[in-house]
Amino acid sequence: MAKKPASIGKQSTTAKDKAGSPSGAADKKGGLSRNAIILIVAGVILAFALVLVVQQLSLASSTRTTTATAAAGDTGSVAGSPDAKVVVLDFSDFQCPHCKSWYENIEPRLRAEFVDTGKVRLDYKHFLVISKESEYAANASECAAEQGLFWPYHDLLFAQQGLQGRDTVSPSNLKRLGAQITGLDTGRFNACVDSNKYQELVYRDVQDGNNLGVTATPTIFVNGTKVEASQDYNAIKAAIEAALSATQ
Repeated sequence: MAKKPASIGKQSTTAKDKAGSPSGAADKKGGLSRNAIILIVAGVILAFALVLVVQQLSLASSTRTTTATAAAGDTGSVAGSPDAKVVVLDFSDFQCPHCKSWYENIEPRLRAEFVDTGKVRLDYKHFLVISKESEYAANASECAAEQGLFWPYHDLLFAQQGLQGRDTVSPSNLKRLGAQITGLDTGRFNACVDSNKYQELVYRDVQDGNNLGVTATPTIFVNGTKVEASQDYNAIKAAIEAALSATQ
């Protein structure tokens, strides 16, 4: 530790010292410099703390679920009660015509009878089978999910499927579709689409499908058991009812 110089704090007895010596002025300047250094250090610490806060907020917003949307039942790409005893996995591709048919004919009945009544949780899983553009659409849907708007964007993607060929799910058109979603922060959404932010998450879903033996879309699982007739609502319903009975 550096010791305080012995002359500091001693009273000078010379007239020159009483009048104020050059060395005294230098000490005063040194004091000002130390104050400036303290302010600079404090500013750096504050800036570092702000960076940490921003990083934590960014991390929280990038997950599939948020506290704000959990109360509504639909979180990320999951619909229904988190306490549901039965989970239906829907491995799907936004460019797949059979997936659009499932969305139009099976999903509404499934939601009305089981999801909206709290018996079933529906989990949409990405499984890319059509083209590279399917990845862009999947990523864009997760960008919407980041803001709690996966399902409105999911519905819009299927409604628009094929209207412009592959250009329907080009990055530029995906952003135009996002602008149609009420409440979506388009600046944040567009940046997410451009950076392909959720590519890794999308391919984790694909790997999950591969691990379960998925080879086509849509492929439906009820509590881990594959439903062979994925376009047959009665087959899905029977599998759900059997799973519900097994949990009682």
